[in-house]
Amino acid sequence: MVYMPRFSAAQNAFYLTVAAVFQKIVSFVYFTIVARALGVEDVGKYIFALTFTTIFSVFVDMGLSPALSREVARDNTQAERHIQTTLFIKCLLALVVYGIVVVTVTILDYDTTIRQLVYLSGITMIFDSFHLTFYAAFRGFQNLRYEAYAVFASQVTTLVLGSLFLWYRMPLIYLIAAFAIPAGLNMMYAGTLLKIKYGIRLFPKTVQKKSIITLLGVAWAFALAGIFSRLYSYFDTVLLSKLVGTQAVGIYSIPNKIAFAFQFIPLALSASIYPAMSAFFAVSREKVARIFEDSMVYLMLAALPIAGGLFVLGPTIIIQIYGIQYAASITPLKILMGSMVFAFLSFPVGSLLNACNRQKTQTTIMGLTVVLNVLLNIALIPRFGVSGAAIAALFGNCFLVIGGAVFLPRIAPIRILFLLRTLCLVLCATLIMMFVVYKAQLFVHWTFSVPIGVFVYVLVLFVMRVIHKDHIALFKMLIKKQSISEVETL
Repeated sequence: MVYMPRFSAAQNAFYLTVAAVFQKIVSFVYFTIVARALGVEDVGKYIFALTFTTIFSVFVDMGLSPALSREVARDNTQAERHIQTTLFIKCLLALVVYGIVVVTVTILDYDTTIRQLVYLSGITMIFDSFHLTFYAAFRGFQNLRYEAYAVFASQVTTLVLGSLFLWYRMPLIYLIAAFAIPAGLNMMYAGTLLKIKYGIRLFPKTVQKKSIITLLGVAWAFALAGIFSRLYSYFDTVLLSKLVGTQAVGIYSIPNKIAFAFQFIPLALSASIYPAMSAFFAVSREKVARIFEDSMVYLMLAALPIAGGLFVLGPTIIIQIYGIQYAASITPLKILMGSMVFAFLSFPVGSLLNACNRQKTQTTIMGLTVVLNVLLNIALIPRFGVSGAAIAALFGNCFLVIGGAVFLPRIAPIRILFLLRTLCLVLCATLIMMFVVYKAQLFVHWTFSVPIGVFVYVLVLFVMRVIHKDHIALFKMLIKKQSISEVETL
């Protein structure tokens, strides 16, 4: 039996994009509540436990979820066999990886409280990995609706449970339980739904060797990219905990969370441009270049004012929202704002390389970035503490963009000078906005200085003629998810 998709690409993108934005907002609000309630030291322990198991979670999945999604999409008559095989492999990996987590946190000689947090967070890691498998199957069936519902429900459940535990001053481990409980419920929900909607039997009588070879043959590339990504994103937190202490982790978590809160912007854009780049690569390199250039312009227009505004208002926001106890987060926040700009711009660079059969190049660049980031963290954290980790992130993201950009002219006729000129103009508009916001906050509450800054920024962009009607037309196309044939007419 062939399972036909029930939802269009536009509907799927809409469901998941809305869910991702909602998740980011609720997650940010929840983290703010936790940070204010716990204090720096306990926040450090809490963040470390989640981060530590997040690094290991990639070894439970090992690229199997995206591999499963691809195989189910290509031939969903084999969906049940591939799902069963994936679950079988993951059961074995989960046992091994959880054992490694327990042994590692013990060898590193963390205190009893941190070890207990890691133990429970490790169980959450396993729940998350299994429901990731179930939703990967749904993606293969081109049905993202239920995953979006689960994102909403899980985030709200965590917010409610965590807030209650904080209200009743429960021990720190209960905050980890606020993640474990929704993760377990989500796993049961997704597995049950998969069985009801598509008649999938989750537990096999036998596992076929052919299916194992097929999935692992596809998964290794995804696994390698996932390992690089996790190490790059979270190694600094683990290193901070050992070289400086969990209090440093708490300090670093504030600017790190703020910077990551806006990552849904390049993620959503990448989801839109990647299929178009892939389709045009075979027929028109010029159109690939145009899509890339416009996406870079859009992200410059978004990233620079966000980073500039937070650079100016960051000290006020941290003190007023998180409290004076997090004053040491101000300097790392300012450094990470520069890092955030390069992080935004790295998304279209990576999308172009992957879409144009240069995925090995992108993986190599990511691997080199990880090595650079690890070495910089080892060198800078002992000397500069939390700021050292922020500096390492800045240089890492910068290398990620420049390293990929070197190969772009060989793929498509991209106008590098045009992009550099645009960057200078947007930077100029951002600096003017920053000056206005800085002056405005001296006379009005900082929340009122934000719309003032937005107005000035947009006005300067129009005066400088940075935004053109072609950019607006393509932006509308990306938002509406128009077809490839419609893109060609623009």
